[in-house]
Amino acid sequence: MTNPASEGALGELHVIVATVLKDRLRNDELCTAADINAAIKFLKDNNIQATREANKALDELADVLENKDVSEAEEAELQAALDNIVHFPGSVANGA
Repeated sequence: MTNPASEGALGELHVIVATVLKDRLRNDELCTAADINAAIKFLKDNNIQATREANKALDELADVLENKDVSEAEEAELQAALDNIVHFPGSVANGA
């Protein structure tokens, strides 16, 4: 029988995952649409919600994404990620 991971170990793993995702998202050379989707899933899995009105970073993100030059394949992945956000329960975008 195996022992369950300690709460401390799981917390440390959580911090590592969050840090790696943040670092990849901040690096234009490393960041991919898959990284963005992973970050969105990470936020959803941790019940993190934000409203554009309450978070200036969301407005800044929208500005950055509007000016980002992406390939058609990446654009399709980004659109899927956006659709995922819009249909996320509790999202301001879906009128919740």
